[in-house]
Amino acid sequence: SDGFFEPVDACKRAVQISVKALQARGHEVIPFQSPVSGEKVFQTYTALMNADGNFHNLVLGLEGDELYTGYKALKLYTELPNFLRGLVAFILRLFGEHRKAAVVSQQRSGGLNVRQYWEVAADMVEIEKKMTEAFIQEGFDALILPPVACVATPHTTIRDLLFALSY
Repeated sequence: SDGFFEPVDACKRAVQISVKALQARGHEVIPFQSPVSGEKVFQTYTALMNADGNFHNLVLGLEGDELYTGYKALKLYTELPNFLRGLVAFILRLFGEHRKAAVVSQQRSGGLNVRQYWEVAADMVEIEKKMTEAFIQEGFDALILPPVACVATPHTTIRDLLFALSY
C-alpha cells in the first residue's frame, strides 16, 4: 500500500499469489517502500490534470456537445470558489474523505497560474527522480502492483469510483 490508496483484500491476494509464484520459480522478491507518499503523488497528478481549471480544455474539445453526465459531478469540484476550498477540504477530512479533500485542495477554479503550474510540474519531476533513484538503488527489475478490481459498472458511476480507482 502507498498509505493513501489501500488495496482491497482481493487485490492484496493477487499480489501475494504473484509473489509466491515468482518465488517458486527462483526469483527474489523484495518489498518496495515508496520514497514518496501516495497522497503527494495523487495531489500532484490531480493538480496537473486540472491545471487549466474548470475542465476548460475538456469542455472546449467537446465543440458545443454536452458534457458527459459522469463528469458533471467531477466538474463541480473545479467550480468550487477558491476561498471555500480550505474549509471544504477540512470538512471532508473530518468525515474521513481524505482523497476528496486532496482533490478539492489541489484544484483551482480558473486554473493554476503559471508559477503554481511550474511548482507542481517541478513536484512531478522530483517524484519521478525519487522513484527512479529508489528503483535503481535497490536494483529492481520490476514492481508487482495490485490490480484495480472493479466489476463492470454503469457509465455514470465513474464519478463515485474515481477516488477508489488508483494505487
